[in-house]
Amino acid sequence: EEMIAKGFQKVGADFPVFLDKNGDEYALARTERKSGKGYKGFETSFDPSTTLKDDLSRRDLTINAMAQDLDSGEIIDPYNGRKDLKNKVLRHVSNAFAEDPLRVLRAARFASRYNFTIAPETKKLMQRLVKSGELNELTGERVWKEASRAIMEPHPHNFAKVMADVGALDIVFGELGVVLNEAYHILRSLASRNANERQRWMGISLKAPTNVISSFVKNHKVPNDVADAMMFAKKIQATDFSSLDSVVAFLNKSRLWNNLQPLEEYAEMIDIVNPSNGLNLDKLIEAIKEASKINFDNLSSDEKSSLKGPDIGKAIASKRKDVIQSLYKN
Repeated sequence: EEMIAKGFQKVGADFPVFLDKNGDEYALARTERKSGKGYKGFETSFDPSTTLKDDLSRRDLTINAMAQDLDSGEIIDPYNGRKDLKNKVLRHVSNAFAEDPLRVLRAARFASRYNFTIAPETKKLMQRLVKSGELNELTGERVWKEASRAIMEPHPHNFAKVMADVGALDIVFGELGVVLNEAYHILRSLASRNANERQRWMGISLKAPTNVISSFVKNHKVPNDVADAMMFAKKIQATDFSSLDSVVAFLNKSRLWNNLQPLEEYAEMIDIVNPSNGLNLDKLIEAIKEASKINFDNLSSDEKSSLKGPDIGKAIASKRKDVIQSLYKN
């Protein structure tokens, strides 16, 4: 009420944040009390007697439990976050860490961002949290939010490793958990070359059965572009590139004639993780570009006058196939 009276705008439902006239954010010091299961099972208090140290004590990791005095510039660090930052260690602030199952994923994500190690006592706490069954309370959407961010960090392979070390991979990701663990080197290679999000999930898909991918994208509400990229990778794996008929069927089924981006992204990805793949996709892409130029105008006069409806499409498809035969298979 005091903040609103001073002209601040309140935003946020679970713990209010206030905006000043410049749009800068102000959050009141708060404490939390576990009141139920999962990452939403908390009651939040904004009692005026709450101190900054009280507030920082509820943070997840010591490197996130520091503050700065805006007047003096003094760093307020009651839980030795600077020391852990210097030593590249992720350490929990207090046992309150174990009250929120989402913190298991967050710690793993920070490991993938900074390439820091998890303190042994924190890893034990994460394992305890996993065994408690609290991770089962996480929604698929919330898991995806953390996982998608972690996969795009500089060291995404660390995310899978940490999650595996604490026994959380299968619980959180189902059957794809095994695949994530096996994709350690794939993720490291793709991250080193700044592969985009779709390419990283394509790389993971290389080791996953189609039914596992289908289940994962459904249960975790994976965005359409990423889900399509993962399934596209499986379509390529199911294609016999030594057979022109198989290649053309793949092009038609994947609707690539007017949108080569999925194939171009896959080609870049597979060349990174398996340079000796032997698919020669760059040559195929160039052949498709030329073949896609074939349209009604390229038919003969007799074909234009005699062919009707579907037969026109078949004639164009045949000519496109001839172009691919000459440029890709020869």
